[in-house]
Amino acid sequence: MTHIQKLLHTSAAVAALCLAACSTPAVNGPEAGFDPARTHPIGVEPQMMTLRVPYDGRSQLDQNASGQIARFAADYLEHGSGAVAVSAPNRLGDAPEDIADRLVGLGVPREHILVGNQDDPRADGVKLTYIRYVAKAPACGDFSVSVTDTSSNLATPNLGCATQHNLAAMVSDPRDLVSPHDLTPDDAQRRLQVLDKYRKGETTVSEKTQQQSGAVSQIGSM
Repeated sequence: MTHIQKLLHTSAAVAALCLAACSTPAVNGPEAGFDPARTHPIGVEPQMMTLRVPYDGRSQLDQNASGQIARFAADYLEHGSGAVAVSAPNRLGDAPEDIADRLVGLGVPREHILVGNQDDPRADGVKLTYIRYVAKAPACGDFSVSVTDTSSNLATPNLGCATQHNLAAMVSDPRDLVSPHDLTPDDAQRRLQVLDKYRKGETTVSEKTQQQSGAVSQIGSM
């Protein structure tokens, strides 16, 4: 083998190593994988929701106070966890019971309402509280790594942060990020209907309407 042939073989080997290095991540371990839930975790925290309603013992509340209680009840029914606590100073007597009755009329179950009086003379009006869980993601904006340098094939620190923020803002119940809901009871009537069709040799698949066919167009179907 001549000197030129040896030089060509050596150059080819070096080029192959360079190509392999370019296609191989700098770190091949599991820590190199992209996981936005790990790099930008969403935290679920309890938050105390409080409403103070002026109350002077009259049977009627003004329109503003009534509207605040209605919005408070609606928010509890949609996002609340645990019970609603209703308290007032001793001098207001049955004010907590009155507000509790209003909450029941707005759809809050009576067994989810705790009422009581307090001895604080500085307290004014009726206080309503409940716990609501909120989802929060860490702040974005880490541009410490240039996105123009991709030789390492690794994710940039800020990648996936906006997606996690959007998920935290859109999730209906943040508690779903911690643990799933319990399964709802199965439909016993539907199960018996399917078993009956199976015994008769009939199809157990639900019938679909024309709108549920999934076809974009009927052209060419004839």
